[in-house]
Amino acid sequence: MSTRGARILQDLTLPEGAHYCDTLSEDHIAQAATQVHALWGAQHGPASYLGHVHEQIHRSDGALHYAGVIDEHGALIASHKRYEVDLASPAGDVSAMGIGAVFTPETHRGQGLAPSMLAEAMRRAKTRDVKLAILFSEIDARFYERLGFRVLPAHTFHASVADLPEDPDVELTPCDDFSLMLKLYDASFPDGSWYRKRTAGSFRYWAWRHGARARFLMAHRGEVVGYLSVALRAHALWVEDAVRVNTTRAVLWAALAQLARKAQRDQVAGWLRPDDAGDPFVEQNRSLCVPMARGLGAANENLVHSLVKSGVYFSALDSF
Repeated sequence: MSTRGARILQDLTLPEGAHYCDTLSEDHIAQAATQVHALWGAQHGPASYLGHVHEQIHRSDGALHYAGVIDEHGALIASHKRYEVDLASPAGDVSAMGIGAVFTPETHRGQGLAPSMLAEAMRRAKTRDVKLAILFSEIDARFYERLGFRVLPAHTFHASVADLPEDPDVELTPCDDFSLMLKLYDASFPDGSWYRKRTAGSFRYWAWRHGARARFLMAHRGEVVGYLSVALRAHALWVEDAVRVNTTRAVLWAALAQLARKAQRDQVAGWLRPDDAGDPFVEQNRSLCVPMARGLGAANENLVHSLVKSGVYFSALDSF
């Protein structure tokens, strides 16, 4: 992070009389749910959405907390989600704070509350020996760059099914065995890679959080070589998470094409890993859900440099 970015972060303070709370009370969680309902919970009624928020917290097994800024009258005037995240790195495991659902009610906007809230969240995380802050930006990334965040690789890929191979030796079977998929996931990264660590429980949680998805074990000539998590869009089979182990990308392409043809889709698109793409896939930069990272303290800026240089990959299931 630049010296200027560090200085900006140090200068950000909350309004007089307001304080930051890193784990909101039930009443303040209800206030947060009411405030963000129209933006992120429109498919639910207000009461139903509050229930959904509580279910998110409960299912996360302690990984998700609602945090925010409370004014002198006890009202919530800004909020965000705070996730406990672990990353694998060439130097070992790295603890991170995930930031999501940053929100300020319209009546309190224009006062710098969101930057000040995030600055305080990061200051507190640093005292817990958290090394990185990570988020997936749905707005202009320059907002977070001013707080010292750096953009990480954010690509999607698409190809015509007609250009993908067929392979009669590829077999796909529905799968909800998260322990088995976790073993495949871990085995798919070379030693010394950056990637988001999962447990079977967190894998199940994030699969649930991202909605109902079809998951398949991928086998080739009788041997399990990976898995696929996909969804259907208007003209495409959408890839949310794809893993291959000890097989070629042509086998992966044939598996995706097989699912697309069965679903009567003429395109395969989504969050493929860069080394699983290549011709005939076309790469596009994402403008939404862009991963960004910031070191918490000067001593951890080398971690961000390593992240950027590594071309780290996050699947859709890793986003929050």
